[in-house]
Amino acid sequence: MPDATCTVTVAALGSAAGVLGWPSTRVRLCAPARLQDLIDHLERECPRFAEGRGRVRFAVNHGFAGPETILNNDDEVAIIPPVSGGQPDASEIAAAARLTREPIDAQRLAAELDRPETGAIASFVGVVRAERDAAGRELAALEYTAYETMAAELMQSLCQRAMSEHAVSGVRLVHRLGRLGVGEASVVVVAAAAHRAAAFDACRALIEQLKQDVPIFKRELWQDGSASWVDPI
Repeated sequence: MPDATCTVTVAALGSAAGVLGWPSTRVRLCAPARLQDLIDHLERECPRFAEGRGRVRFAVNHGFAGPETILNNDDEVAIIPPVSGGQPDASEIAAAARLTREPIDAQRLAAELDRPETGAIASFVGVVRAERDAAGRELAALEYTAYETMAAELMQSLCQRAMSEHAVSGVRLVHRLGRLGVGEASVVVVAAAAHRAAAFDACRALIEQLKQDVPIFKRELWQDGSASWVDPI
């Protein structure tokens, strides 16, 4: 059987059309597809669009939508740059969280928060480490799963909380799902502020709250083919 796909219409508005080189196009994605899958596709096709990603918003069928929004066949997605006479709501750009199944680009996340008024950008990168258990088994990989809708909403809420509780100008929180080998980044937290103490504090608070509250689950995959959950019930 052929792989399931969905095809969406993408409208690039204002300056987004100039960057992408078209005002409208049709994009076919593997189903089930999320808005983030479309964003990843556009960024691969147009690196210049990736550079300005933090300044645009997206709408699906005429309503603003987040990265985890599910796309259906024949949906219409609009790419909305800053509108004439105003900027997107600062909190929507400054605080952003998402789940992804693609490698995380920590440098790009930091670049999204780099502004003339920024004096410090702190980041935390969680990496899959080489490990051997008491029985002598060597770790092959970690597998991350999540209660995705709830996890995405909680992650965004944590970002908004960090913005209100710490003197930061922006935060990013990205967690990867799926199978990750030794050395791959599983989670990246970035915080920008005028001063280093606030950036450090926000980074630490975000990763600690993520580990405590967000329904993301980790399973260890061992070289001998066995598997075990971290923190099983």
